[in-house]
Amino acid sequence: MQKGVVMQVAVIIPWSETKEILPPLLTIRKQLADCARLWPQIHYDYWLIDDGTATAIRTQLCQAQARWPECHLLTLSRHFGFLGAAQAGLVTATADAYLILDVAYPAQFAAIPQLLAAMNDGGCAIVGFASEQPRHWWGQEAMVTFHDCLVTTPAKRALLQAAARAGFSLELLAEIGFKQKLLAWSGPWPKSPHTSRWPWAAVVGAVIFCGWWWPSAVALNMILSGVVLWQWRQQRQRLPRIGYVVSSIQR
Repeated sequence: MQKGVVMQVAVIIPWSETKEILPPLLTIRKQLADCARLWPQIHYDYWLIDDGTATAIRTQLCQAQARWPECHLLTLSRHFGFLGAAQAGLVTATADAYLILDVAYPAQFAAIPQLLAAMNDGGCAIVGFASEQPRHWWGQEAMVTFHDCLVTTPAKRALLQAAARAGFSLELLAEIGFKQKLLAWSGPWPKSPHTSRWPWAAVVGAVIFCGWWWPSAVALNMILSGVVLWQWRQQRQRLPRIGYVVSSIQR
């Protein structure tokens, strides 16, 4: 980004099961206040997404929106999950870039300056995270996530266009091109939206164990057909094309 050019960043923060919103929100605001001294041309708007929270949390969100004029409150009709709330924020907010944060992983808040540096100084349109995780019994696997991420407006448009065809997932950011950078993830790894692989492992084990006995072939074929059907249904449900319904917007 050229120096001196004013840039607006929408900070999208879904809320659902958090008991207190003030501590994480103050931590995020402090990080961005430090970033404002490094990049004074960047201005921040906060989009607090009420993802079907309890009454007490909803009251706190309203208080935060009234306390800080740069905070906007987007209320969903019910709980749609993190992806649904993030999608609602991306569609509703208008900015030059979008910073999506999950309060369930506060360890990532310390990486906010690195996210902005990769975009502002490094020219990246998409910034996510990577980590070596023990996914399999035979060793570690390099994992990539955009659970917390920073995307520019062109990247957001490409993401929503891809989501219109395949269903919304932040993982699509890895497939839409643009200059990207991955930072080191710290703390627990986000839960994967992918379906479990244990049914396939069970089928392979059953084939190996019972393959020598010919009457088991019919039973194994029935089990395999059931697993394929189950996986197909899970795949269709994993990425909903319509992931949210907005109840109200308070700017």
